[in-house]
Amino acid sequence: MAQIRWHGLATAAMVALLLGAGCGPQPNRAALQEGLRALDSGQYAQSLRLLQRAVQDNTSREDTALAYNGLGIAYGRLQQNDQARRAFENAARLNPRLVEPVYNLGVLQFAAGQPAEALISLEKAALLDTHTTRPLEFLAQIYRQRQEWDEVRRVLTAAQARAPQAPSVLTALALLELQTNNVIGAQALLQRALEHDAHYPPAVFNLAVVHQRHTLNPEPALNNFKDYLGLVPAGPQADQARRALPRLVQAARAAQPPSGVAEPLRVSAQELLENAGKLERAGRREAAFNNYLRAVHEAERAAQSQVLSLALRKAESLAVNDARANYELGIYYAEHKQSEPALIFLKKAVSLKDDWFDAHLALAQAALLAQELDTARVSVRQADRYRPDQADALWHLARLCDQQAALHDLAAQFYARFAKAYPADARSATARARVRALPAQGRTNQR
Repeated sequence: MAQIRWHGLATAAMVALLLGAGCGPQPNRAALQEGLRALDSGQYAQSLRLLQRAVQDNTSREDTALAYNGLGIAYGRLQQNDQARRAFENAARLNPRLVEPVYNLGVLQFAAGQPAEALISLEKAALLDTHTTRPLEFLAQIYRQRQEWDEVRRVLTAAQARAPQAPSVLTALALLELQTNNVIGAQALLQRALEHDAHYPPAVFNLAVVHQRHTLNPEPALNNFKDYLGLVPAGPQADQARRALPRLVQAARAAQPPSGVAEPLRVSAQELLENAGKLERAGRREAAFNNYLRAVHEAERAAQSQVLSLALRKAESLAVNDARANYELGIYYAEHKQSEPALIFLKKAVSLKDDWFDAHLALAQAALLAQELDTARVSVRQADRYRPDQADALWHLARLCDQQAALHDLAAQFYARFAKAYPADARSATARARVRALPAQGRTNQR
């Protein structure tokens, strides 16, 4: 499992770095590019030959670091772990800012039965890149095996601050809540994960298990297990799902729900509110906030205005110095077209965590709706500082600025950069067309 995780991360990151450089075909980089492609397609022996040639070409320290990182992955896949370790160490030495070899070294160390060394490498990887969650998620797995639950919560909380809506992080937090018998909190987190990715297999499977073990209604577990088998038809968890189905079908028939169609179990807003209060009194502020916010949404669905107001006040009281909580509240108010509180909470979120792309982007969107154009411009520029080399992020910035004439100069800059950096992207033609269509002043001072 560990090797699969580091291979996927590293290959994607290296290809992105090559594409993001905006370089045309260069003969002296051919070995590196071909080696990475061979690595990505699983041709490890061929990738070794090409990447060794790339190291000999030594076009730059950055390229040589990429080549060594690729060599480390190929050696690891071929079970040549000593060579893999040396390759990752060489990559990190040549480019100390490159997170992939440090992360990959940590995974290699863990697979080799060196968890203490792996923890050091993965903690370093998490510091090198303050946007990715993968090192933190792997740390959580190691700490979970060691049953160091406070450390699990620490690294997953940090991961959630970086990616509040990431289904993998929400699912990992749900499993942690189950460890402490907080079934309601775990269910809420899994449902949030599926709201952002309805086909995320781990969330579908674990929600099925929660329904199976902790509720009296077999229908939701039955449906979730069926959904999981449609997503992942083979493997240990698929086998577990198949074993569970006959018993659940029998239980569902015996239950004979009066409506004829069983709905997924819903926890009432009042129950969520009470559970949040217990968590708050126990000092579990983050879990309490999650339950208060869940109570807000459930109270809205049930048209319980008094419970909604109380849950919202409680959630706001816990958000004081928590960047993620302020971000979540800002998103809530923005979705409800309440610009003033949305701006207040989103401004607070970026003041607490200035290098958060998603928060700056959300603030820019809310500011545009409120016609606070100066705030929108500043937020867009701040967002651009923290994720300028990812295609989707750059595209979102361009489209956002394209909505408002006062920001067309920034839109033209972002479109031009996108077309240059990602010429193979299907959106590149639209980007070039928008650059031509935008007013002339929008095309000045392009970076």
